Amino acid sequence: MGAASLRRLFAALSGRRAEPAPVELIRGALECHHRGETDAAIDLLDRATRIAPADAEAYFVRGLLRDEVRPGEGVDDMRLAVQRCPGVSRYRFALGEALRRQGACGEAIDQFEAGVDIDPDDPERWAQLGDLCLTLGRFVAAEGYARRALDLDSGNEWALHLVGQALRAQGRSADALETFRLLASRERDFGDGAKSLLLTCHYSDDVTCEQAFEWHREFAGRLSQWGARGDAGAPWEVAPAVLGHARRMRIGYVSPDLGQHVVSFFLEPVLRAHDRREVEVFVFDTRNLADAQTARMRDLVEHWQVVSHLDDATLAETIRACELDAVVDLSGHTAGQRLGVFARRVAPVQLTWLGYPGTTGIPAIDYRLTDTTCDPVGLTDALHTEKLWRLPGPFLCYGPRADSPALRTHAPREARGYVTFGSFSNFAKVSDTTLRMWADVLARVPAARLLLKSRGLDEPSLGSRLRERFAALGGDAARLDLEGFSGGLSEHLARYGDVDIALDTYPYHGTTTTCEALWMGVPVVTLAGRSHVSRVGASLLASVGHAEWVASSAEEYVRIATALATGALELPVGSRLREQMRRSRLCDGDRFTRALESGIRQMLEQTSRERARASAD
Repeated sequence: MGAASLRRLFAALSGRRAEPAPVELIRGALECHHRGETDAAIDLLDRATRIAPADAEAYFVRGLLRDEVRPGEGVDDMRLAVQRCPGVSRYRFALGEALRRQGACGEAIDQFEAGVDIDPDDPERWAQLGDLCLTLGRFVAAEGYARRALDLDSGNEWALHLVGQALRAQGRSADALETFRLLASRERDFGDGAKSLLLTCHYSDDVTCEQAFEWHREFAGRLSQWGARGDAGAPWEVAPAVLGHARRMRIGYVSPDLGQHVVSFFLEPVLRAHDRREVEVFVFDTRNLADAQTARMRDLVEHWQVVSHLDDATLAETIRACELDAVVDLSGHTAGQRLGVFARRVAPVQLTWLGYPGTTGIPAIDYRLTDTTCDPVGLTDALHTEKLWRLPGPFLCYGPRADSPALRTHAPREARGYVTFGSFSNFAKVSDTTLRMWADVLARVPAARLLLKSRGLDEPSLGSRLRERFAALGGDAARLDLEGFSGGLSEHLARYGDVDIALDTYPYHGTTTTCEALWMGVPVVTLAGRSHVSRVGASLLASVGHAEWVASSAEEYVRIATALATGALELPVGSRLREQMRRSRLCDGDRFTRALESGIRQMLEQTSRERARASAD
């Protein structure tokens, strides 16, 4: 609960009538709190609870104060208040918020649901409930609660954004796009609606590559104009010292995902492999996830700054003060992005890589890192505001987890007598095109089953909707096995032991899921399209020596999957496939990082020449 909410609650409590002794103590506690004397306030509340142990208000206020000082410590007192007066909605909501901060989202939802039953007329509470459900992977419930908020307040932009997020998470990209377009039309600058619209267009099998590019150029243009109104300044000159190798090249990385997040799993091998004799590395952590993955990466770099508290203008000045030669955006238009910093230009060369599967649309970002498979020369260049810099081999490198589970010793079909196809991709990527291909695969391999494992699929209503959707597209819904995301990463990877062949999504390919499947000894079938987002699987499979699993049409996708299932195509599995991957370019962090460093140095040299010519003209 924020300070403003506390002030409103305290104001309400100050005017509450009760028996003289407890109420005076509570009022005295509030006065102490406003003077910053929290310990004295809690002492008074301790006395109040002893004098009137049935008085819920004393426990409630003490819980608020304790939770404000040390998050989580007030939960027990708030529970006591709810037990004494279960029909008071503000007790329920405050306890729900405290539980959420502890990560106990399931319990928090229970409290919020009880609260809105008592007080159903506050749209913000319905929106909070929708947000909680979204966090917990209850996407259908999240949509319903957010729509209830809109029924009460049609102009509630947060609730409208939640509806769009819930729709996208359910795989309903067309409905999500319509929602985000409505929200974006209400925004003056580059708000949540525009950001989510750009991200969501990659999930759609109806939006053309050209339309997606135009949206990026149009909406990201708002951000560029906003940045230019601030402190964009003139382009920086490349430092002669770095061109002449008189000092190390200074490279900065900006990301909100520097923790237990897929971006970190691909960044860590690069941070580990940077040549410290040639490169000085700076990392700007814009979210401060602060987990074990964060700690491991912090040990790999010289300069790590947590900048989550800084606005874009201040962060821009902070990065400029480091006098970087190149700065790398790792998030594009995903959650927590700081593209407003890049719009201001903070280094001579700015590039985007890894966290987003398309153009940023920001003119001040000079390059986008990719490869010739994801972005063949001449195929996608016109779909970017950045220049495409094609690295040799895959555009990223994968660092297998040290705690990866052991590989299976036998293929699942040997024990079960039938083939199990699988997809563990984010369910938002499961388009109608994808489902049609999967339906055709099952039709061609009659005894096979399809295991879908993704966050949210354990919500019964979403599972029912998926089965109905699959049947409407020609699939046999009875042959689907649905699972949500459960347990840790090791347990998640172990589930590949029950999959014979993994099926990629289209148009938004898997990246982490494809790497994880291959590492766990499971072949992957993918369909290559016309844009980066629909060609990532092709790049990954080519890099491990299995381009024969890449289809160029939906019909070929079905043929390849069928051939692998029936033995018409060789099926390397288990330790053999893992060893192929281990020895491949995909897992060669040193090779990749040398190419990255060389590429950035060439960008600096090219930028220096271009600016010299511009000055001469």
